[in-house]
Amino acid sequence: MKTAINHFYLSLVTLLICITFSNAQNNDFKLFDNNPQNVSRKSLSTNDRTLLQELVYNKMATAYFMDNKVDMPIKLSTERIVTDVTSFPLLNREKSKTVQVVVVKILNNTELRKTIDFSVFKNFPNLKCVYISCEIRANQQQILQMIKKDKNSQVPMTFMGINIPQ
Repeated sequence: MKTAINHFYLSLVTLLICITFSNAQNNDFKLFDNNPQNVSRKSLSTNDRTLLQELVYNKMATAYFMDNKVDMPIKLSTERIVTDVTSFPLLNREKSKTVQVVVVKILNNTELRKTIDFSVFKNFPNLKCVYISCEIRANQQQILQMIKKDKNSQVPMTFMGINIPQ
């Protein structure tokens, strides 16, 4: 019985994430350089837009860190991590050379007061993108204020995308 409930819960979470991703694909991507404190926007090249869409939406091995627990752990082939802001600190204990994208979901207004500490990304040396998917009404400045980044650290990623509902 407990196994059936766990499978049901995991299936439900996966379905909700897939629905969210498919709905978010219609929104405009915001692209920033490696310094997220730089609020000037660059327009996306076609190659960058394609890469971002592939990393965020295509089917690939994905680990899930939700509700402050690991729903699906990082494996040798994991290329994407999906986490909510509450579970984000769990990534401090993880390392992977295969992870290319981290999708951070902001699920409620309480999470807007939390921090997304970019220092955790040193554990993922092949990281290409951090994508922040905001599922509540917020503005770009609120999202950027959540980000903690040491000015001396080099975040090993190509770009950062943000999706905010209109």
